Amino acid sequence: KHCDMIIAIQCPREIREERVMLRPGMTREKMTMLMDKQMSEADRLVRGHYIIHNDNGIEEAKAKMVKLVAHLKDFYA
Repeated sequence: KHCDMIIAIQCPREIREERVMLRPGMTREKMTMLMDKQMSEADRLVRGHYIIHNDNGIEEAKAKMVKLVAHLKDFYA
């Protein structure tokens, strides 16, 4: 309703947990509480018009996003 399209980011839970635990002051309990409050991955992915897989690091995810934005500009221009 509020968006023309949705870009979902997908990453295996194990990798997300490793990344979250690197944050200062993060505990396993706090991480679990935060992740439990989020929309499920299945719900996010089914709503996404495009999906960026982010399991190989931020630089690769940025490159994928740049490529997707270029594609969208070409497609909708």
